[in-house]
Amino acid sequence: MNELKDIFRLRISDFDSYDNILPDCVLDLFQDVAGKHANLINIGFDDLKKDNKIWIVLKTRFTILKQPLEHTSVTIKTWPTKPSRIDSYRYYEMYNEQDELCLHGVSQWIVCDATTRRILKINDLFSNIEDYNNPPSYGKPFEKLVDFDCSKLTPNIIRTSYFDLDHNKHVNNTKYAKYIIEGVKELQDVEIKEFEINYLHELKKDEEIKVFSYQKDNVVYVKGCNGDITSFLAKVTL
Repeated sequence: MNELKDIFRLRISDFDSYDNILPDCVLDLFQDVAGKHANLINIGFDDLKKDNKIWIVLKTRFTILKQPLEHTSVTIKTWPTKPSRIDSYRYYEMYNEQDELCLHGVSQWIVCDATTRRILKINDLFSNIEDYNNPPSYGKPFEKLVDFDCSKLTPNIIRTSYFDLDHNKHVNNTKYAKYIIEGVKELQDVEIKEFEINYLHELKKDEEIKVFSYQKDNVVYVKGCNGDITSFLAKVTL
């Protein structure tokens, strides 16, 4: 099974006060359908746990083409492309009830030892996929988001909590998007066209995150720091 389609019902809590879909909702839908597909091809959480392995997402990007609507059903399609030795790219598409493409996205994944976080080979995991779908036309490579000097910037402080954790006992990747919107007022109640995040260092419970940002034209650049460590970088296009 080289791809999966699943239907989800959007709730009012998936949108901001101007009826724009929230970035953490998009990432949550991506995560849900990716997890279901991984389970079907026997590389899901429980499958990897048997060998003390876990999936780690490194980068995610999505582009909104048309805003989906509250209380409607959307179809999410996902598929991985042929993996390299250490990483895998997974693509996503969201369609509304009129079968219009609302948004598309891509994420980069690796597999690590659950204890040491050492990166492991990945290409031998996908034995249940015989033929891979090709990358879509919008599947441009990830750009390396460049760190920026924040010595003259005033951060907003976000604190991680128990409710942000997933079954890997660290902050779930979807919560970073929530921190970004909470920490950057310029991103609140605006329509986002593209959202891209690089996950650099995992976050745990009860950690203090300093969220720095600056805007250039219609792009907002964001950095989250845990002490002296940069935890994530993001680029949000309005």
